[in-house]
Amino acid sequence: MEKDQKKCFMVLNLQNRIYMKKQKRKQIFIGLTVVIFVIAIIFFGFSAYKKYIKEGAKIIPPVVQDKTETDKKVVCPSDTKNCPDGFHYVERTEEGCEFAKCPVITKDQCAWKLTKINEVYSLCGNVLVWSDQGLGEPKQNLTILDPKTFVYIGGGYFKDFKNVYSTQPGPIGIVDGLKPEDISMLPNGKFQPTGGECYFIKKLNIIVVACDYDNGFATEAEFKGIDLGTFKYFENYAEDQNSVFYIGDGMNGVYVQKIDGADPKTFKYLVKNQGDYFSDKNNVYLGSTQLKDANPNDLSFKKFGDFNLEFAISNGNVYDGAKKLKGLNPNNVIVKQNGAILCSGSICWYMRCVNDGFWYVPESEIKDPQNYNVNSDSECQFFLDQIKNRK
Repeated sequence: MEKDQKKCFMVLNLQNRIYMKKQKRKQIFIGLTVVIFVIAIIFFGFSAYKKYIKEGAKIIPPVVQDKTETDKKVVCPSDTKNCPDGFHYVERTEEGCEFAKCPVITKDQCAWKLTKINEVYSLCGNVLVWSDQGLGEPKQNLTILDPKTFVYIGGGYFKDFKNVYSTQPGPIGIVDGLKPEDISMLPNGKFQPTGGECYFIKKLNIIVVACDYDNGFATEAEFKGIDLGTFKYFENYAEDQNSVFYIGDGMNGVYVQKIDGADPKTFKYLVKNQGDYFSDKNNVYLGSTQLKDANPNDLSFKKFGDFNLEFAISNGNVYDGAKKLKGLNPNNVIVKQNGAILCSGSICWYMRCVNDGFWYVPESEIKDPQNYNVNSDSECQFFLDQIKNRK
């Protein structure tokens, strides 16, 4: 009997020990679960706090005011957001409680140190500020990611460590599909036309000439169908082993025009200080246009009478720009009506004018040549006055 009692006691004691171990493990598990839960709450709460602080906003939770069970109105937080320019603050709008858009700033409103990039662009904190009179918008700005790595490429293109930015008309902002390493200015690829700066820029496998003008207007033009391996560039023209391209400045900004028939091996500037006159072994060109019947070996310039305008002379011909004034002899041109009419014998050419320029047309294009009077044409008179006052 005593042995049975002893055996029973031992069994009970063993069961009790097993039960105590299970309880202890359960307490440890519950304790660890509570600790992990608390850590998770702290971590996510801190992350949310960091995000709001980064956006320049104070954390104020939405307030729900109960009117009835079926009529509840959401009141947006009354916090504000500091705009990237360091000057403006914006509040939340009623629609979705989103922050309103930051306003366009001027250089005078910059709360940060204003960093001048060139005559057009300045950096205000992490906001790029510029004028764009060419688009009729006196002030524009663009928020960038990282001012520390922000650099100017040229022609309205910028980049930082992550993005490429453009101020070219159309997609102003981040350039989709283009990484910072995909774009660069070609070596010594900068030239300065009147009133601006132009850059030869490589974007992936294409080359463009991109220009910014002093009024803030930026444009670009692509060289199409070029051989990248033999591509060379100069001021106002470029070439590869097959073709020559003229770089011009038109009403809508820079443009690229292939010069038909030009020989890349002998192509060169002919007379640089008289405009963009070029030549190759056979022809003379003004810009991308060939001067018909001109000789590259005898091009000169001449004024007729007291008319203060120079005309190109070559091979016995007179040229108005690239246009041959057929029938005019450079040795006996007579100037009439202060330059509005040019004649050689019975052949005359008459000035025709529009808002952006003038040119000469043959007598056959004039309605009443006998009664032609430039004084009745205010536009032509304007150009003649300008020519007269040239130094």
